[in-house]
Amino acid sequence: MKIFLTGGTGSLGQAILRRAAQQEKEQGYAPEFTIYSRDEFKQGELRKLYPQHTFVLGDIRNEEWLKVVMRGHEAVIHTAAYKHVPQAEFNVAEAVEINVIGSRNIARVAVELGIKRVVGISTDKACAPINTYGMTKALMEKLFAHACLWGDTQFNCVRYGNVLGSRGSVLPIFQEQYRTTGKVTMTDPNMTRFWLTLDDAVDLVLRGLQEEDPGVVIVPKAVACTMGTMAKAIADDCEMEIIGIRPGERINERLIHVGEAIYARDCGNVFKVWPAYSGALGNLHADFEYTSDRAKQLTVEELRAMITKVMPTIGG
Repeated sequence: MKIFLTGGTGSLGQAILRRAAQQEKEQGYAPEFTIYSRDEFKQGELRKLYPQHTFVLGDIRNEEWLKVVMRGHEAVIHTAAYKHVPQAEFNVAEAVEINVIGSRNIARVAVELGIKRVVGISTDKACAPINTYGMTKALMEKLFAHACLWGDTQFNCVRYGNVLGSRGSVLPIFQEQYRTTGKVTMTDPNMTRFWLTLDDAVDLVLRGLQEEDPGVVIVPKAVACTMGTMAKAIADDCEMEIIGIRPGERINERLIHVGEAIYARDCGNVFKVWPAYSGALGNLHADFEYTSDRAKQLTVEELRAMITKVMPTIGG
């Protein structure tokens, strides 16, 4: 299987490549990837680690180049995006160009080339969005669901929360702050967030590639914790300097909004949200919501165990 991986030099893309290398070692075969991104330095570094794959420099805004480099692939994993919430608030036009127009280009080219499957990476911030990043990702979800009607290509999205230890996430920032100052800067200790590991995220993406129902958004039953718990997981004596909520942030996140409940179904370890145009009805209560303050809350010990799997240098 040949897979086109946009934004493939990011944290998730690298985790996908590591998983493929592990599969090849254990089973003797693995998908072949084309890693498409704008980061020439990271492409050079990854090429040394994974010479069996193809690396192509490019921008998802360049539809004509996408028509050339996407040809011959069976699937697309679309991770490329501007993801930083405050940055997107101050660079709205650029966020729209990448997260919406770029995603539209991926969809149009995939249909034109007859690619079988496309999986888009979404976020809890796309659920009842209040910030630019979330709004652009919500549009990507809607766009991909509608693109199922354009041809024979199947589109799905996976929607999840924060990934422990990923580039730019709060965990490595907190760890570095504690190491150098003994304290962390925090927006609000009562703020809650959903968490999963990179391995969990890869599992979800792979599930998206195997999804039978076109157009659905796959949502994990993620665990959560407060930011105060995160600080205590770094170290028992970690001090917190409260700086207030940043532009575009909210106290609690949600993975299923009450307005989607009519189209959502509990499918075991995940929820699936059908597009409104499908007419599919869910099996959840009409007032159901899955929010980070109501999800299972991790204890300090549980969070430390989870963190140690991905970043084994936390304090105690």
